[in-house]
Amino acid sequence: MGRMIRSVWRGFMALCVMAPMASWAQDAPLPAVALGERLFGDVRFSNPGSQFSTSCASCHTPVTGPKGPRSFTDSEPRSLIPSSEKGAKLTTLRNAPTLIGAGKLTRFDWDGQYDSLEALVRDKMTGVQFGWLPGESARALDEIHTVLQNDNGELAATKIPYAAEFKTALDVDVASVSRDELLAASAKAIAEYVATLAPTRSARYDAFAFLNRINPAVAVADGDTPVDFAGRLFGRLMNQEGRQSVKAPLDFDMLAYKGLKIFFGIDGMEHQGNCVACHYPPDFTDNLFHNTGVSGEEYDSLHGPGSFGKYLANLKAPSDATRARPDKADPSKADLGHWNFAGPASPLRKEGEAEEFFQARMRAAFKTPALLNPALTDPYMHNGAYATTEDALRQKMRAGQAARESKDTTLDPEMALVNISEDDIPALAAFLNMLNEVGPDDYRHLIADGTHTLDGPFE
Repeated sequence: MGRMIRSVWRGFMALCVMAPMASWAQDAPLPAVALGERLFGDVRFSNPGSQFSTSCASCHTPVTGPKGPRSFTDSEPRSLIPSSEKGAKLTTLRNAPTLIGAGKLTRFDWDGQYDSLEALVRDKMTGVQFGWLPGESARALDEIHTVLQNDNGELAATKIPYAAEFKTALDVDVASVSRDELLAASAKAIAEYVATLAPTRSARYDAFAFLNRINPAVAVADGDTPVDFAGRLFGRLMNQEGRQSVKAPLDFDMLAYKGLKIFFGIDGMEHQGNCVACHYPPDFTDNLFHNTGVSGEEYDSLHGPGSFGKYLANLKAPSDATRARPDKADPSKADLGHWNFAGPASPLRKEGEAEEFFQARMRAAFKTPALLNPALTDPYMHNGAYATTEDALRQKMRAGQAARESKDTTLDPEMALVNISEDDIPALAAFLNMLNEVGPDDYRHLIADGTHTLDGPFE
């Protein structure tokens, strides 16, 4: 009888998870998506006179890179880019973010420069990321046109020439459209492919939420807030703890559980990470822009403590220098993020917020990174300055203390509520590991056979 009950339970659990498993289905991609994936990995669009060839996939590495498993990002703090100068080693301005979930965004790049994926792709394919210098966009368009028109399909897995793929997928005649139109069509296909790179919702956190009947997401469109979510979560957990019935998937131990409570801890709680204010589920990002102190820490490391505050006090207008990598020999250079693009019509301005306050809040503000598969997206932050999750957490610890003590008044107000200590770092890091997704079979095991009850003691 026991075996029969377990068998029925497993069958029931399998039915329960059929919907989440849909994202793993191996259906044939749509023609435009298949074309976009091929373009994404093609290295022939880079400047042929540069030292090496590159593609979108060179920096946004799918599955596995030279240094191991990846999640559509590379392993470099700042990615290498082609150069036509002998001996020169050039790197991107910023770290390559993961593309998982990018199709849901409304603004793109760390600083929100682009309002669409297509605009970003067009710029990158004709810019320095592909080895093209300023003023060489016409040459880049010529190269793209030449590759697409002359391709015979020999390098494609399908052996189909690009011309035939463009006609089938987008009804575009490669031979007759203008170079600008061909670039736009290529960008559209790549954007459609990137839009398919969605989270699978198969992390141990997802399994934990399922097992304990926790609403898995913040419903912002319905007026739900991170604080509301945290309240519901802790209400449910307290109920479960009182009955000694907090269920957890395999490897989700008491340290990770403590980290979960710190992560979701909000103002007034003993362990208060306030991480949920910006990193809320299901994607663990608000897709907004905040100054969390990363640019300031980098600038001060080169020019001395307090230098960044003085730099901001003398700001005038955006320039190339305010969208640059900080340089010890040139104190005018700093990376000020979205401030460079925060115009009067910005949708990011809060209701009733005066222009001067909005502009001040956007100084050194960068997009909140999605905490999906953190083990496969290191190093961290827009400058790739933090090699481990522990390093990144310590930066937030320092910034929170600086905000509370008014040592840095330029930080986002939410940072003052980040009140964690060195003792909290191992638990938070353990919880972040619970955001790494697994395959469908492993996830089924997590919510069926691979479960256990946390035995406390509960703090």
